[in-house]
Amino acid sequence: MKTKPARNGEEKVVSLRLDLIRLDAGMQNRAHLDDSTISEYCEAMLHGDSFPPIIVFRNGGDFVLADGWHRIKAARRAKLKHIVA
Repeated sequence: MKTKPARNGEEKVVSLRLDLIRLDAGMQNRAHLDDSTISEYCEAMLHGDSFPPIIVFRNGGDFVLADGWHRIKAARRAKLKHIVA
């Protein structure tokens, strides 16, 4: 699915390529990520389970992850190409 910039602050839910999402450590608000949670999510994703969309913000041409750190790490571990954002 192609993405287009949202206008007037409206939110859009899209399937976004994982390689387009920048992980900025300054946006991660947890003390650490839980590897067992990432593993659990990874297995669930591989079995086709659905998850809530991650939240990204556009910063110029970049998509910066704001929420969904465990989900994106799990999707990358599962070698998925896209995630709902």
